Amino acid sequence: PMPAALYTSYRNEIIANPKIISAGGTWEHVGWGAYRRPVKDAEKQLEVDVMDIGPEYAQTMGLRLVKGRFFDKDRAKADQSNASIIVNQKLVNDFGWTEAVGRTITLYDTTILTVIGVVEDFYTSGLWQKIEPAILRLSRGNEFGIMAVRANSEDIPAVLDFLNRKWKELSANQIFNGMTQQDTMQEEKEIKGSILKVNVFLAIVATLLSL
Repeated sequence: PMPAALYTSYRNEIIANPKIISAGGTWEHVGWGAYRRPVKDAEKQLEVDVMDIGPEYAQTMGLRLVKGRFFDKDRAKADQSNASIIVNQKLVNDFGWTEAVGRTITLYDTTILTVIGVVEDFYTSGLWQKIEPAILRLSRGNEFGIMAVRANSEDIPAVLDFLNRKWKELSANQIFNGMTQQDTMQEEKEIKGSILKVNVFLAIVATLLSL
């Protein structure tokens, strides 16, 4: 993983660049998959995709909010303490809820999760997989495996070069790899859906690349 100190230093450096709109860390990434867990409300149990993300990740990826709110770094400690989650519309529909914000679900029969927001459906594992009910949870701390960075399409070459240079300045002994979100969906010739049009670079630490 990217150590918390390195993540914080790198993010602070790159967001000072006016060509960079936003940046956020995550462990699981849209298009690369998530992990599965059982959750239930009072009447039904579902298997859901779970992503552990930083407070800026959902906005950076362009996820569209339907109800409630996104995570906010100023509320991060409270959201972690309250086990706050953001869910997709598919989860809301599968549970048969008319109102989702404020609802609670149980993970593993022990952990109570509280819904603070609902986003439009998105593909956690690529366009070739069906949309699954999904949960976004705040990762504890600032240690991540992936950083997503959002920039306008015309700025991609300059931003990629900038990210590469800054990475080498801060972490000369670790490999940098950058790609657009479209590249993570290379099986599809035409990218569809709002989040898949977002231009994103993934700065992936050497530990992930060398496995």
